[in-house]
Amino acid sequence: MTTKASDYCKIYCLENTFKIKNTLTSQCIDWRRTKNESNFSLSVAGWSIGQLAVIFSVLDQELGEKFTFHERVYSAFLELVWWIENFSFHSDCHAWEEWIGCGHIKFLLTKSEEYNLSKYSVNYISELISKEKSAEMKVNILKWDHEENAVLLIDSNKYSIHPCDWESQFFIFTPAMVESMNKNIAEMLLKNFSDDFTKTSEELLKLLQDATMEHFFLTGHVLAWELPVYTISIDDESWEVTTIDQIAEKAKDLP
Repeated sequence: MTTKASDYCKIYCLENTFKIKNTLTSQCIDWRRTKNESNFSLSVAGWSIGQLAVIFSVLDQELGEKFTFHERVYSAFLELVWWIENFSFHSDCHAWEEWIGCGHIKFLLTKSEEYNLSKYSVNYISELISKEKSAEMKVNILKWDHEENAVLLIDSNKYSIHPCDWESQFFIFTPAMVESMNKNIAEMLLKNFSDDFTKTSEELLKLLQDATMEHFFLTGHVLAWELPVYTISIDDESWEVTTIDQIAEKAKDLP
């Protein structure tokens, strides 16, 4: 990462850092909304649908054909995130007429084997995001085209970065906060479905973490394949951006 690029990125991050208000709600990695339109949440691929797909992927892998209780898992997840008003996803205006959902959701459903999703899970997600169903939840239509400059992985337990201003756009992913969310999901699964598992909460957390990162990188390799990837470290006490490390020249080079 050049000094000029590093300085620009640091200035942008300092001007666009925010404290995550609700650690149980999310926004997509390509939210493409300014700080005035932010929901001040953690960032994960596919928003709420992406998180649900991670859960389904783990259950499909662990239980195989025995996993048929998708509606119960969905209901438990809604309770975890404080019901339907906090369950959401987005579409892009240029694709709304032919496709519902963002690029990550499209890949989940069209490349389901790569994301370890069964046909039953795919069918459930497809029905969930149908125009009839989506009227029950928040569906945001993003008007801006993809013009991201880089992928930013935010290393903080409290803070994140707004994904864009009027001049710059970034893909934002918050691994530390997503791990905290996955801890809550693991506890939710054990609380509601303990008869279906032989896993401990720590084992479930690892499965959820592995699936989350795998889904993120699978989509990142496609949507951001030519973009550089940086880790942004933010001090949890001072809000200061302490380090900016380039971990890949192009997202396609990540494992």
